[in-house]
Amino acid sequence: MLIATDDRDVHDVTLLEEIARGFYWQHLVDTGAMKSGSDIARAEGLHPSVPNALMRLSLLAPDILQTLRSGRQPRWMNLIWFQRNHLPVDWEAQRT
Repeated sequence: MLIATDDRDVHDVTLLEEIARGFYWQHLVDTGAMKSGSDIARAEGLHPSVPNALMRLSLLAPDILQTLRSGRQPRWMNLIWFQRNHLPVDWEAQRT
């Protein structure tokens, strides 16, 4: 779902919600509440790839996250794009 706040800003609510889930699940793994993405998938009744794919979004550079939060991302930058494309861990590589 896309929500426009003015003529330029379009918030991709679906993408923002999935990024939040990814951060939450990464927090569960980091704190030891869950051992892995596979454990999260079993607990949530999801395909094993889903938690890992969403936790990968927690690696986004802070400025890219800010762009997404402000609704100023390019139109092609959506959840499907992130699911289909490699996300480098290096923030500088993400920016290119």
